[in-house]
Amino acid sequence: VHQGENSILIVVMVLQTPTWPVCTRGLIRRYITWGFRILLSVLIFCESETTAAGSGIAENTRTQKPHIIFCLVDDLGWNGLSFNGHNDEVHTPITQKIAAEGVILTGHYTYKFCSPTRASLMSGRIAGHGIWDMNPGMTKEIGLNISLQLMPAMLSAAGYYTAHIGKWHLGFYRSAYTPYGRGFHSSLGFLGGGEDHLTQCHGCENSIPPPDYATKPFPCPAHYSPCGITCPTQGGVDLYRDTGPALGENGTFANPFLYAREAQRVVTAAHSTGKPLFLYLALHNVHQPVETPEDFLVYYPPSAYNASTEPRRVYNGMHSGVDYTVGALVDALQDNDMWNATVFVLTGDNGGTYEHGFPVPGSSNFPLRGHKYSYFEGGVRTATVVWSQLLPPAVRGTTNPALVSVADWYATFAALAHASVDDAGSDSVNQWPIITQQSARGRAAGG
Repeated sequence: VHQGENSILIVVMVLQTPTWPVCTRGLIRRYITWGFRILLSVLIFCESETTAAGSGIAENTRTQKPHIIFCLVDDLGWNGLSFNGHNDEVHTPITQKIAAEGVILTGHYTYKFCSPTRASLMSGRIAGHGIWDMNPGMTKEIGLNISLQLMPAMLSAAGYYTAHIGKWHLGFYRSAYTPYGRGFHSSLGFLGGGEDHLTQCHGCENSIPPPDYATKPFPCPAHYSPCGITCPTQGGVDLYRDTGPALGENGTFANPFLYAREAQRVVTAAHSTGKPLFLYLALHNVHQPVETPEDFLVYYPPSAYNASTEPRRVYNGMHSGVDYTVGALVDALQDNDMWNATVFVLTGDNGGTYEHGFPVPGSSNFPLRGHKYSYFEGGVRTATVVWSQLLPPAVRGTTNPALVSVADWYATFAALAHASVDDAGSDSVNQWPIITQQSARGRAAGG
C-alpha cells in the first residue's frame, strides 16, 4: 500500500496446515482477518490525516465545523487600530489582544472603495469579473449578480446558521437582493452606503463638510432629500431587520451599542440551533460622519487636544466603538462556549478615508501612501488580523506577509466549512494553508 512518501508492505500468509483441526484453522484465519481490518483502518486514518494536512485544515475541524466571524470595518485605516504598531493614541485593547494572540496579515488587499470589496468578499470574484466595480446608488434598480451563490448561501448549504449585522451596500431594489434574500437567516443593518451613526438616518454620512464634527447627531442638511422625502421627519431612516424596516429600533442605540446587542442575540440564537455560526459583522463605525457617543471619549481627555485636533479625538472614539462591539461579541461567544471553536477575521473594506477633497482628521494610513479611492497602498492594503485556536501555536502572535485578496475568504471559509463552491469562474484561493504556514505556495502577485 502506497502512503504518501512512505510505502508499507503487507504480507498475508495463507496457512496450509491440513493436519490442524478445522476449528483451529478457522480461528487463525479469523485472527488474521481481524488484524488485516485493524491495519487497514489505521491506513485509512493516516490517509485522512495526510489529506487534512495538505489542505491546511486541522483534523478536528472535519468533525466539528468552526464558527466563522468576519468583521469588516468600513474605512478602517492601516493605522486606525492599535495592533499595527503605529498608533499608541487610540484605545482598542480588545482588538489589540486578539491580534497579539493571532496572525496579522500584512499583505491583505481589497478594492479602493466600499461596495466592490463587499461584492468580492461575498462572491469570491475580483471586482470587474462578474461583479461590479462601482458603488450602487440608493435609487438605482441594481443588485449584485443574482446568478452567483454568495457566501451566506454557500455556508447555509453546509449547515451553518448565517447572520448579517451592519452595512450591506450590495443592492436592495428587490427582496432577492437583500441580505435575507441572499442567504442570511438573520439580518439587522442598513442597505445603503452610509448613515448617521446615532440616528440611522441615511445620507448624512457624506454631507457634512469639515470641520463640522461633533459628538451629537447631525440633522440632515436642508437640501438633502433622498427619494423626495426629508430625513428624519418624513422618513429616510435606513435600518432593516430580515424582510422589512426595523420599525422603532432606529435612534434607540448608537450603532456601536445597537450592533453589539444584536451580535449577542445572534450568538445566543445560533447556539440554540446547535449549528455552527457564520456572522458577517459589517461595522460602519469609522466611516463619516465623524461622531461618537460620549462613552468612548472618556479615553481621550480634552486636555490632550486643541481646537485643531478635536476631530481626531472624536475619530479615535469611533475606533474605540469598534473595539467595544468586538468585545461584546467575544464575550457572548465565550459565554456560550463558542469562542475557542471560532475563526475570527477583522479587516477593512479599503484604506482610511478622504472626503470632500480633505483628509478626515484621525483617519490614518501611516506609513502607507494614499487613501480610500486611490490605488496606492493606503487605499487598498488593509489592516487584517486572524484569530483562532485552530492556528498552530507556532504562528500565533506573528505577522504573515503573504499576498491575500479579500476574494480569497470565500474559498478559505468553504474549505473550513467543507462546503462546495459552485462557481467555475471563481477567483478565490484557499489561504488557510498559507495563514497556518502549512504551505509556502500562495497567491502570486497579479494572480
